Amino acid sequence: MDQVKDWVFLFSALTCTVALAYKLRDLRTNRHDQALLALIAAFGCKTVSLTLSSPATSAVIERWIGVPNLCALVVHLFGGVASSTALLIALGYWSYPPERARSQAKIWLVVSSVMAGTLTTLWVVAGSVVSTRPGNYLLDNMQHPIVAVYLLLYIIAFAAGLLETLRLCVRYAEMAANTWLRRGLRITAIGSAVYLAYCLHRLAALTAVWLHAELPTPELLTPLCVGVGVNLVAFGLTLPSWGTHLSTASSRLAAYRQHQALYPLWLKLYRATPSIALEPPRSRLRDRLRVRDVRFHLYRRVIEINDGRLALRPFMDDAVAAQAVTAARAAGLGGERLTAAVEATCLDAAARAKADDIPVRPDGPVEMVHEGSDDLADEVRWLVQVARNRVRRRLPRRGTGSPASPAQRTEQAAGGHPPGETFRAGQAAPR
Repeated sequence: MDQVKDWVFLFSALTCTVALAYKLRDLRTNRHDQALLALIAAFGCKTVSLTLSSPATSAVIERWIGVPNLCALVVHLFGGVASSTALLIALGYWSYPPERARSQAKIWLVVSSVMAGTLTTLWVVAGSVVSTRPGNYLLDNMQHPIVAVYLLLYIIAFAAGLLETLRLCVRYAEMAANTWLRRGLRITAIGSAVYLAYCLHRLAALTAVWLHAELPTPELLTPLCVGVGVNLVAFGLTLPSWGTHLSTASSRLAAYRQHQALYPLWLKLYRATPSIALEPPRSRLRDRLRVRDVRFHLYRRVIEINDGRLALRPFMDDAVAAQAVTAARAAGLGGERLTAAVEATCLDAAARAKADDIPVRPDGPVEMVHEGSDDLADEVRWLVQVARNRVRRRLPRRGTGSPASPAQRTEQAAGGHPPGETFRAGQAAPR
């Protein structure tokens, strides 16, 4: 069991050390942030207590210092009292106005000082009755009344801090506007709830001794609750700081994928109208390797695609649009996907018509299927659908085949549907 505790406690201490180092970086720009200072103190105290909680580490230190069970006192003072107080002060500055947060911090400091003094006094008095070097200071000496009172006060202090942390996190998470702060507070609340199981475990062990009963209190619960609880609390308290970097990375990745998805459509329109491009096309590989300023390049690609669409408007044909509707419905498409597929097919036909030098429509350009949006995200989403939902059906080139009669043209334009349900190139597809 001691080996399990060594690994769990030292790993948890490493987690708190990393969190401490990460928050220390913020001191360069926020030296007077009281919540940050309290959070740094909480991580520092927890790092010390978890390091000394390792049986192997505490045994070496106590042999070197020559004071038995000193590490147990330091663990309880730093890990149970000081770190909880610092964490509550940090949460207070996050939750309340500055004046109220300062008054709450003073109260917590006074209460924790009294508790620390009481625990230290009981530990000194208990030194005359406990064994010189027990395997576990609390478990091996709970039959002594002094140690039992010491343990009870420690449990009360620690559990009270965890309960208040849990309450503040749950309450403030409902009001937090920042997404990552809200997530961090909820994770911290879960960690505090898991950590509370450690207090209940110790209280059950103490109750069993008082009642002279054999209650099942597996010691494995201690490293399990501490390991899970500490890591969740450390993760949750630092998440608001580095979680925003995840959002930025996710946004950049989404922009990169959209930029690549639009490449085939952009290249087709560029070949039809080279003047739309600010820069000549790069090879597909070089385009995939373009990762800097990806949002700017995505914005440029959207503009150039829309310029290319406008340049092809005079070459669009109602008959092609009607055939595309029929083919799209046969492929099982509907709604916006159908409209996007028809748009892509009409652009293909218009690009071929321009390349074949087919005359411009005599009755002027048709209306566009999609006139564009002021929201860049909506515009990108639409164009990606156009690029991906092309109807895979080769339509005849304009200007080929026998001329259609007026009745045939009407039937083609209707796409096989009764009059009144015609679909002109550039208009939204019937849904």
